[in-house]
Amino acid sequence: MADSNGSELMTLFKQGSPKAFQAVWKEFYTQLVFFCDQFVQDREQAKEIASDALTKCLLKKDDFDVYPQLRAFLYIAARNGAIDHVRFKKRLNEKKEEYYAFSEQELANHEIDGELIKALSHSIEKLPPRSKEVIKLLYHRQLSYQQIAESMKISINTVTNIRAYALKIMREDFRNKEFEFVLTFAFTLFCIF
Repeated sequence: MADSNGSELMTLFKQGSPKAFQAVWKEFYTQLVFFCDQFVQDREQAKEIASDALTKCLLKKDDFDVYPQLRAFLYIAARNGAIDHVRFKKRLNEKKEEYYAFSEQELANHEIDGELIKALSHSIEKLPPRSKEVIKLLYHRQLSYQQIAESMKISINTVTNIRAYALKIMREDFRNKEFEFVLTFAFTLFCIF
């Protein structure tokens, strides 16, 4: 279909001739796939990028006056598509690595959290009733000393003393179980229920 310089092919291609497009496809598709595969190292992805380059070429058919322009456009479009794909895969792999690293750490944290919460809950349940109530109001419901004192009809000083006594009992309970957690941090970092 093409003469020695491709002018007949270019004329038909610019007119939107399906036969001309088929000729361009036949001429360049395999070459572009091979070219893209050098970048992406994935034959199927290389085929897709080559197809995209040829489709872009068809959409811009009016921009090409001579055969070398068409050829240059195809290779530049294919190269850009391949580079974009490589960059995308690199970003995707970085995100996957971040996700998996984060997920493993989160899983370990949740296991520790679960054990700590279970131990704290068990320790709280063993407290005397008034101590248990103060701890739950203070750390679970996050009431102030003043609010607890008013609700229990006791002084703020009594609330402070009950809290100190409850934490002392809980620390001893944790030491007996050989836990190495600092109870004060445990209450501030983790929800108790």
